[in-house]
Amino acid sequence: AAENLARIADVVVVVGGANSNNTRELAQTCRQFGARVHQVVSPAELREEWFRPGEIVGLTAGTSTPPVTILGVERWLQSLSARWTTAAESAPASHRIPELASATAS
Repeated sequence: AAENLARIADVVVVVGGANSNNTRELAQTCRQFGARVHQVVSPAELREEWFRPGEIVGLTAGTSTPPVTILGVERWLQSLSARWTTAAESAPASHRIPELASATAS
């Protein structure tokens, strides 16, 4: 699943423990198949500057990552997409920002 995700995504967020071998392997696999990868332990580590309008963002997580943590990262990404979409709607047509798409896999 990580290979397919990395092939379609411009950037992949890998959620999991800093010392998790599974999480490191997911990140390495995604890099190997061409995606930019950011490995985080929690939504608090995410940075808006890692993403660009119009990119496809993939989300995957290590096997022991709590579902609430994954959901928090997904909500952060959705919030970013919503902010960019709102900004694009108020901009002149020639300055609109494409919507941030998301793809998820586990």
